[in-house]
Amino acid sequence: MSRKHLLVGVSALIAAATSLAGAASAQVASQIYGGGNALMGPYLNQAGNCYGNPVPLIVQGANLTSPTLVTITPFNYTGTVPQNCATTQIAPTVQINEIQSGSGTNIKAVYSHSAKNFWGDTVPPGGNNTPFPTVNFGLSETPLGTTDVTTYSSGGVEQGVTFTATPGAGQYPIPAPLYGNLVQFPLVIAPLAIEYSSTYKKVRQADGSVVSYHFHIAKPNKDHSGGLVLDATTYCKIFNGLITDWNQIPTTLNGGASLQDPADTSTFSVPLQIVGRSDSAGATSTWTRHLAAICPGLITGNQYADSATTLPSTLQGPAWTSTNPNYGAGSGVTDVPGKYTRALQTVGVADYIEFDPNNLPGPNAGDSVVQGRIGYNGADTALPYVNNTGNNTFGLNIVDILRVVGANPIEPSAQSSALAYSATIIPPTGVAAQSPANWVQPASKTAAVAIPSNTKAYPIVGTTNFLGYTCYATASTTTNLINFLYWYLSSATVEDTKLGILAKSGSSPMPIAWRSSTEHTFLKSFAGTNALNLHILTAGTGPTSGTNSQCNAITPGA
Repeated sequence: MSRKHLLVGVSALIAAATSLAGAASAQVASQIYGGGNALMGPYLNQAGNCYGNPVPLIVQGANLTSPTLVTITPFNYTGTVPQNCATTQIAPTVQINEIQSGSGTNIKAVYSHSAKNFWGDTVPPGGNNTPFPTVNFGLSETPLGTTDVTTYSSGGVEQGVTFTATPGAGQYPIPAPLYGNLVQFPLVIAPLAIEYSSTYKKVRQADGSVVSYHFHIAKPNKDHSGGLVLDATTYCKIFNGLITDWNQIPTTLNGGASLQDPADTSTFSVPLQIVGRSDSAGATSTWTRHLAAICPGLITGNQYADSATTLPSTLQGPAWTSTNPNYGAGSGVTDVPGKYTRALQTVGVADYIEFDPNNLPGPNAGDSVVQGRIGYNGADTALPYVNNTGNNTFGLNIVDILRVVGANPIEPSAQSSALAYSATIIPPTGVAAQSPANWVQPASKTAAVAIPSNTKAYPIVGTTNFLGYTCYATASTTTNLINFLYWYLSSATVEDTKLGILAKSGSSPMPIAWRSSTEHTFLKSFAGTNALNLHILTAGTGPTSGTNSQCNAITPGA
């Protein structure tokens, strides 16, 4: 399977990473530790390796002694003031260590300030099998609302974990008195793609060769990314289990033509199997928010609730383990028509959607295998964005969404995603800015981005949000984290809307007003926002009361 192509032999990669970090250890003076979510983790790793000493991406696994390390292709920015990150870093004495995990896991890790308990194999490159010693940040597509913020500040239950002033076994102290106010702000507008494999059947020929048949797309995308067109009514039916065969997709969406390969002369019937996440995922939150908003007016029997981070129980089929093949008896699962076969993280979903190259028909002439899977995922597992990081070789196709009859279908891209954040979605100011919940679009089907008002916008979008703290334990961590975030939000290497890291992933930078407000509120000292007491500082510093006093009484800090 393609997932196996992307991972270098783990022992060899660990040795290489250890050598890299060991060679750099004399110059690396500051380590930052955090969790990247499955959707945008590879791109934060690219950004971190453009800013600081390059390190592999750590992928969530089972234990501390055998971490899975993935080397992401160094980014080469070719715009104005170019930066080839294979050779040039902004601050080579800083190292951004990142483990890729799900949004729910990152939220738990930030709240508990415990990497070991929630991230599994948290060994940074060259770390001699010792786990991350701290948590400085996490990324999440799941927006934290007022209830979540109250739990952080005063105690309660978050992601199934209890936070209290007197923690017992399996519980944790209330975060705010130890690490300062919760910090949450959006880093990127991230589209969620609907993905499929172009191949739907393979047939053994009389001479022993195998012929593959592909879905016929009347107007394929020029960038070779696919181009199957679906409207909201059709994908609502598909992902509510009402369409279970590819021959049920209206031909009107394909220029009046059947999806059957013209060379395929048999009766066209391909079971349609939906695929989704098995873990608590911000991508699922974005997905369920959109379907909860758009489907009820289009179909009867919508089963999605507001921004749930897991799929509806009524639509959950078996969970597939990615160490198994994705086909045949060895897969360990039996697909259930109309229900999701679920897989862990974005790579697992892409792996299960793929028509595996090893899935071949039997030895006799006329033997065939048929497979037609479709699911929601990060655009980086599909063409054309799959080529950006070298993170995988799936090369799946993407669905273009028809929002207005007669208009052009819309594919996920930096440009179409940016349109989802209309001019009316503005950053909070004054007292409203003091609540972290106001910095993100709410986890609600009534959120402005649940169905973007601009009909030229790609409609299934969320934001990847930075989660951190107001008060950090050391001046070195404070300075280097602020400097990295400030560079991230202002650097063309990241933010260029055509050539930057985000655009090359199919995602969009936040609007300039949002980036400026984020910098002024959290990262740099500005007279107009200092009184909000959200500016990131070092624990134990600042006046005892009033402006910038947020960290004076904080011990120990993050």
